[in-house]
Parts: sequence; structure tokens; C-alpha cells
Amino acid sequence: MSTAPEARLTALGTPPTRFRLLAAVSGALAAAAAHLIALAAGAEMLVPAFEGEGTQQIATVGVLASAFGATLIGWAVARGAERFTPRPRAAWLAFAAVGLLLSFVPVIAIDATGLTRAVLALQHLLVAVIVIPVFARTLPRDAGSPAAAPTPPT
Repeated sequence: MSTAPEARLTALGTPPTRFRLLAAVSGALAAAAAHLIALAAGAEMLVPAFEGEGTQQIATVGVLASAFGATLIGWAVARGAERFTPRPRAAWLAFAAVGLLLSFVPVIAIDATGLTRAVLALQHLLVAVIVIPVFARTLPRDAGSPAAAPTPPT
């Protein structure tokens, strides 16, 4: 039996790609939901403008795009780990941990209110807690073994 990612099926009979896509979309939607809740609660969500002086409000579509884009980068790394490392799951988890930590550098360095920074940090964490475990579960522990399938609910 082939252990190529396209040939592997999970216990639910679903290719890992579907779980990863669902995680990517869910992570982006969770970040956008946190953003909308923060705006509704009165957070200004202002950051320095890219051009010129002043500030600009973070757009919800920007939150969706950046969260989904970051997840796609992670997905590419997961695929690379599957193909080129002897322990894909461990490689992915190491990359994801470092990536998450590095994602907080701009949050800390940006000239914004404490509330804006807190919401941005929460958005990063929301995407991480959704995407990292799902991607990890769809990757094999060792290069020659199939990925562990998500356990179906009982």
C-alpha cells in the first residue's frame, strides 16, 4: 500500500487534504471572528499606516487573507516535511512552534494600543490552536508510516 499523501485515507475515509483545508479555513474564520468581536466591543484596531504618517484600521478582509495565507505557507512546509524529512510530524511541529513564536515579534514591536496588540495576539493563537494539531495529525510520525487518523467521535 502506498503511503503517498494522496493515497492515505484517514479513519473517516477522508484524504488529509480535506482536513487541512478545513483547518485553514476555520483558522482564518476564527481570527476574523475575533477581529469583528473586538471591533464590536469598541477596539479601534489601529496600526501605523504603511505609507505616510498616521494610522489605519486593520480590515477584516486583511485578517482573513493574512491568516489563510500564513496557513498556506504552513501547509507547504508540511508537504515538504512529508517528502523530505524522516520524521514529518516532528519537523512540522518544530516549524510551527518557531513560526508561532516569530509571529509575535510584530505584535510586540508595532506601535498600537495594548488592546489592539492583545487582539492580534489572540488571533495568532486562535489560528495556531486550530491549524497546528490538525496538520500534525495528518502527517506521519515516520516517513514510511501512514498518518495517524483523527479519532472518530464516540
